[in-house]
Amino acid sequence: MRSIQLFSYFFLMLLMASFNALADAVVDDFEGLTNQDKFLYYWYFYDDHKDGGNSTIPGVTKDAAGDFIVAPAAGIGHTGAGLTLPYSLGPIKAGTGSGYNSIGCGAMLCAEGKSIDLTAATKITFWLKASAAIGVDFNLVTTDVTDYAYWHNVCQATTAWTQFTVTLASTGLGALSQPTWGVKATWATSISKVGKLQWQLHSDNVGTATTGSITLDDIVITG
Repeated sequence: MRSIQLFSYFFLMLLMASFNALADAVVDDFEGLTNQDKFLYYWYFYDDHKDGGNSTIPGVTKDAAGDFIVAPAAGIGHTGAGLTLPYSLGPIKAGTGSGYNSIGCGAMLCAEGKSIDLTAATKITFWLKASAAIGVDFNLVTTDVTDYAYWHNVCQATTAWTQFTVTLASTGLGALSQPTWGVKATWATSISKVGKLQWQLHSDNVGTATTGSITLDDIVITG
């Protein structure tokens, strides 16, 4: 176990050095057909049940621990394998205090509750398509934000493969911003405390397409 932990530590140190050298760090291309990403951590799916919601992830089962089983598949990506997230957004339950329903997926870049510094990185690119034209909310999940008001950018996906570029900045074209309802964070702090990359579907952005799927491929962080 200790040897695995040491390997993961040195791998992340090498990865961070690559950002300083203006290299690309592939988060995942899914060609390994496992739920482990290139940062040696894991993909996850989530729904809104803990917040009192009714949304479901059709056709995806859970393991003994109650976690969704994330399974990339060959031949469905932009190039080779990809990861599909099916979704069915249910109605918001009255009295739950939740502002909207949600389903999402994400890639862990480090251990749960930990973070890595992406200050030297400039952008994140990924390929995305959907079963219908919808808004997909990209979230930069950082450990300094504790009220879910993550820095985000809504990407307008279509039924055709499209490469999206998210600028790792709080101003400018393709930049990230925080929801107005959240506690305001400092960008310089947030970008130094990144734990996950996340793609969310919720009622604010999908319009009438409350049931469908999105497929991801070739996620890259550029230094």
